[in-house]
Amino acid sequence: TGGDVMLEDTVSAEQFEVLIDMLMVKCPIVIVDVSHSPAALQRCVIARANQIMVVSTPTLPALRLARSLVQEVREVRGGDHGELSLIVNMQGQAASSEVSKNDIEKAMELDVAAYLPFDPKVFLSNESESKKLTDDKAAREVINKNLLPLVRKYLAVNENTDEDEPEGGFLDGILGKLKKKA
Repeated sequence: TGGDVMLEDTVSAEQFEVLIDMLMVKCPIVIVDVSHSPAALQRCVIARANQIMVVSTPTLPALRLARSLVQEVREVRGGDHGELSLIVNMQGQAASSEVSKNDIEKAMELDVAAYLPFDPKVFLSNESESKKLTDDKAAREVINKNLLPLVRKYLAVNENTDEDEPEGGFLDGILGKLKKKA
């Protein structure tokens, strides 16, 4: 809408850690995107995380940054990177400039959890119209094929993707299964 505040101060790492502690009492899993947060906050979350997913596009500059981040994660965690994996996003957006899957896996020395294809018709049209991806049939197919396997693997959820979407929405069905397991 153009009314989003962009230059406001963020929470401190200590304040965020208190928030995570409060969330973890009620939720067995907390997902945090620290891609645009201050370095202190990133270090705090990386040090505490059980699983870390680094997301990169398949271009050489992005993969170099991802490799640097992976090295920093290892340093923050005392040489251990634990459950660290890579998600390659927007595959196919710049096909002629992309690093091959084989080269990505060799260079990153890291488990590639998923390759997410870029479909401008699906993603850009939904973004332009401010529609949720879960409201679009073609986008749901991409989600079911590429993202739900990640959810199953990392969150230990066993969801049948052929079933109709639950009444509360796409994520409500997954979260409901998590609550039953907890």
